[in-house]
Amino acid sequence: MTGKTKETSKPSLMKATRQAWIFLVIAGLGLGLAVLTSVQPDAPKVARVYLPEQEPQRVSAHTVEKLKARFARMNYDLSSLQQGDSLVVPRIWSDAVPADMNKIQQVDERKNVFVHLMVPLVLMANERIERDRQRIISIRDAMRGGDLVAQVDKRWLERMYEAYKVKPGRMNELLRRVDVVPVSLALAQGAIESGWGTSRFAREGNALYGQWTWGDSNEGIVPASREEGKTHKIQAFDSPLDSVASYIHNLNTHNAYKEFRTMRAQMRQTHKRLSGKVLAEALSRYSEKGWDYVQLLKVVINANNLTAYDKARLAGRRLAVIPEA
Repeated sequence: MTGKTKETSKPSLMKATRQAWIFLVIAGLGLGLAVLTSVQPDAPKVARVYLPEQEPQRVSAHTVEKLKARFARMNYDLSSLQQGDSLVVPRIWSDAVPADMNKIQQVDERKNVFVHLMVPLVLMANERIERDRQRIISIRDAMRGGDLVAQVDKRWLERMYEAYKVKPGRMNELLRRVDVVPVSLALAQGAIESGWGTSRFAREGNALYGQWTWGDSNEGIVPASREEGKTHKIQAFDSPLDSVASYIHNLNTHNAYKEFRTMRAQMRQTHKRLSGKVLAEALSRYSEKGWDYVQLLKVVINANNLTAYDKARLAGRRLAVIPEA
């Protein structure tokens, strides 16, 4: 069992935060609706935000066969969704890891089910983060230009500083943290940590990334191989989407992954596409295996052609103008 670095707070606050997060990710609304960078004194307050053209479809199928059947009825097949250079993925979220994932005998089938389950979830979590990131950039540009920033944006920015554990005013550091994780990397880490969705933690607690938690009142599953005297548990989640969102937030906030965030920011500055294989170099502290874990990540990405999913995007979105109350 590998040790994942994760900070925990009061259980009630954690649960409330997770519940709010899952609702906002599913709704495609991020941490807030408004993207209002500047207004004239007498101008009406309006918000511009990209919203999904269609509501995400929830899939409640807790066996592999039922999940595959639901995907088939939705015509969801990653091998047939290529559009030009992009892979256009429907907004589908499965509310649980199938309980019988460990019963799939064929390795290729197991991987295929796992990838189909995970790709929309990673894209949905990333979409929320990208929306928040673009809003921060808009506010920053308005401030630099001497424009008036609306109070709604100032209050939202304060919440972002708190959520991402950044001192107010350090906007560059905030942008280092409010950023996406390549789909290939999220898939590879999920595959390793959950055994392609077959682990007890994944099947019983939707725990895909082996994040640790402590405390008797925190939701979690006790590892069967936990050493005597240890008190950690594996964090359990209400849904796989919760798990994905928590994993990305962990990479974006914990001190152990500062190198990861720095490398990602450098790629942004040089206008390079974010690469899961490259960013894997900065994740030796994710596992007790250290550099062996980094090499394993690269092997999983290469052997399963996971880089192809870095070009995936969610189907359909529109620009909505929403009046502020």
